[in-house]
Amino acid sequence: MKYQISAGPIEGMSATSAPRRWTWIRMDFEWSRFGAVMDEHSWSLLAVTYAESRMGDRSSMDARVERGPVRTFACIVTYEPDLGILAENLRAVARQVDAVIVVDNGSANASTFADDLPEEVVLSRLPVNRGLSVAMNIAVQSAESQHAELVLMLDQDSVSVPGLVATLRANLDENEDLAMVGPRIDDRNLGSDVAHDGRGLERVNACITSGSLIRVDDWRRIGGWDEALFIDYVDFDFCLRVRSSGRAIGIDHRTALHHSIGDARRQSRATAWGHSAQRLERMAKDVLYYARKHRRSPMDLQVVPNRRSRALAVLAWKALVIAVHEDAKYAKIRALLRGSIQGLRSSVD
Repeated sequence: MKYQISAGPIEGMSATSAPRRWTWIRMDFEWSRFGAVMDEHSWSLLAVTYAESRMGDRSSMDARVERGPVRTFACIVTYEPDLGILAENLRAVARQVDAVIVVDNGSANASTFADDLPEEVVLSRLPVNRGLSVAMNIAVQSAESQHAELVLMLDQDSVSVPGLVATLRANLDENEDLAMVGPRIDDRNLGSDVAHDGRGLERVNACITSGSLIRVDDWRRIGGWDEALFIDYVDFDFCLRVRSSGRAIGIDHRTALHHSIGDARRQSRATAWGHSAQRLERMAKDVLYYARKHRRSPMDLQVVPNRRSRALAVLAWKALVIAVHEDAKYAKIRALLRGSIQGLRSSVD
């Protein structure tokens, strides 16, 4: 397969009129059956390209280097973000870290929010939506190239409480076996995932990626996020591989992240998540890919069902909840079926 990567202004925009902190990436490549495919070397080149041009000119870059290596970066992936929540997200985290990297996954509204970003925020725009795993890996590659040792991963709609990074970092400083540590999650739609009951650090099997402070060395050691997973079970796969490597995961209940997953609503004993049909198709594919990939994982490392039959049961339950509690039920259930077929047919290394 051939590919070409070049950096320059967007078509129709001159180099002088483009905001200097932006890196415009143009990629020409052959398309496979499932979309654009690029190997890890080309994505690494992409990350290094925008990392090196992040400040717009060499004098600004040199000024940052002279102050010493940056240790903690926040990495945010966006796709059609709510601009108000994104702005709140950036305000909340900017003062807690050394720099913020935003990787946009082909949003139509990226031009709308780009001009309003603070100068310390580095924005990289991908031309198409390559999925959460790819975008997060690119963000961490960029942070690593700028000497970051820790990365705080955030979704576009996550808002950090004051002192979040300091609290999480203290856990990593005090516990060398921890590869990553996250906060308790306060879901805007459903309420707190784990109410604060006075507990501090808890060793867990897994935590969601958003809000997690991760050692870059551990991210590199296990090979980053699996880019065959588009958006769902990305967290579970990463955490399982972290623990398989002999490292630990923690949650500190003393700090929190304000977060939301879909348009969730509790319905009696079920939760209707309100995901779109497109998201559900990708979800079904990811769930079955995960189950097939980890079918031989040790029982004590299991986080979610890693057998094909159990994964299919999970998807069947989701289809039932959609049929009873959600709109556009036929389109969503058909999407689950399409994704399930893709997941069963997808190749697993």
